[in-house]
Amino acid sequence: WLDFLAEQALIDSVDPVQYGLRLLVPPGSLLLESAALRPHLGPLEEETLSYRWTHPDPRMDALQTETAQAVAQAVERGDDAPVIFDHVRARAAAAASVESPGPVAEAMGKARKRPPRLTEAWFC
Repeated sequence: WLDFLAEQALIDSVDPVQYGLRLLVPPGSLLLESAALRPHLGPLEEETLSYRWTHPDPRMDALQTETAQAVAQAVERGDDAPVIFDHVRARAAAAASVESPGPVAEAMGKARKRPPRLTEAWFC
């Protein structure tokens, strides 16, 4: 997915907060009927109105947590979207024990035209 964003020049079109989002499994979700999910499904969390689940590979859960925290800090600092993207992609490559593709932030430059955004990231 990250490589696709870079290849299709979509980095500025994706809000960095999306890199750290975790799939929500609410009551009534068809995923609850999945035999593959059942061993990884936890209890319903009333505060989030979703079931907590764990990935079969604990490194994925760690990557998601670390990515969400790193992105939140980067957004708070006001880091440019491609800089955040480069850090996320490098973190994902390290977790997968593969070589990270080269950074894109420098090639995109700060003077590029960016799509309009809201002042806050709002997702349902």
